[in-house]
Amino acid sequence: DFLDKTFPGWETVKAEEKLYEEIEGKNVKFKGFIDAVIKVPKKSGDGHIYWILDWKTSQAYGWRRQKKQDILMTAQLILYKHFWSKKHNIPLKDVRCGFILLKRGGKQGKVCELVTVSVGPKTLERGLKIMNNMISSVNRGIFLKNRDSCKYCSFKDTKYCT
Repeated sequence: DFLDKTFPGWETVKAEEKLYEEIEGKNVKFKGFIDAVIKVPKKSGDGHIYWILDWKTSQAYGWRRQKKQDILMTAQLILYKHFWSKKHNIPLKDVRCGFILLKRGGKQGKVCELVTVSVGPKTLERGLKIMNNMISSVNRGIFLKNRDSCKYCSFKDTKYCT
């Protein structure tokens, strides 16, 4: 029901599409799995808009604005859009992307929410810069630790935590 109401006339293009794409100027590839790609007829009736969708679970209230706008969260879809459109030779202007939140404990009829991610030229440039900086850091032997993952680690705050 949610997809039918949100994307009238939608069709499945691919589920779990694997991306394993060359990164310009780098000796590594971009790897990712897109949860869903659908196409929706343009309102003009001339062609389609493609939607790259990523399913996420959330609390019943969804995501706070800060999380919806977090560049590290949205970078996933920014890069999916970039590499998917190149892979399939689809103009960036014909590709949209968003997260579909599956709300745990949400009220009936309010279980899903579409969080769109706007990817214009500046946002795309920023996402590619983040990716390239991460690759350069790893190549230099710099590995950043995500301290948010430490909550349940048995080595947290010990001499073995590095």
